[in-house]
Amino acid sequence: ELVQRLPDRVRTTLALLDAGQEAPARQELANLLQAGERAQRLLDGVRIVVIGAPNTGKSTLINSLARREQAIVSDLPGTTRDWVEHPGAIDGVPVVFVDTAGIHDAQDPIEQEAIRRTHRQAATADIVLNVSDQAAPLQVGHRLDSMSGGDSQATARVPPVIPLVNKSDLPPHPSWQDVLAAGEGPLRVSALTSAGLNDLE
Repeated sequence: ELVQRLPDRVRTTLALLDAGQEAPARQELANLLQAGERAQRLLDGVRIVVIGAPNTGKSTLINSLARREQAIVSDLPGTTRDWVEHPGAIDGVPVVFVDTAGIHDAQDPIEQEAIRRTHRQAATADIVLNVSDQAAPLQVGHRLDSMSGGDSQATARVPPVIPLVNKSDLPPHPSWQDVLAAGEGPLRVSALTSAGLNDLE
């Protein structure tokens, strides 16, 4: 419906300009741009980039949110070596989930390049899901303002970040005790059992 209405709104804006009504024309143009952005979201989907250390369950989370097996899942670190897009929908809104390579201190040149690509994908996101594993030792979150890997364009735009603690179905590592006891920390989910996914959606 938004897409069908855009031509009429363009004509309205032009008519206001022709009549010398600049202030209403500017307001209509602002409304038109806002409607166009919403229409573009409906056409292209909301881009959700999933980042985190290796083996935090990023691919399993994407499969659960997309409600189908799309991303390759393995217990071996480094299964995802490059970013991969997976289409889906949340409450009828189209989304594109982007699975990325795990962020860690890598020495291998191929892994380093994969991590640089993860940083660049995060900068293109509408939303970033930053996934941690509560069954593994607590790590400092990955800051998007230091994710460029030397690529200044990757940090020109910082999207909103939702921190997630995955694997809530497993006993937490002792290092998570204070964070989990606080009660108001990151959202806890289990990609395997789907616990907490409704709140995330």
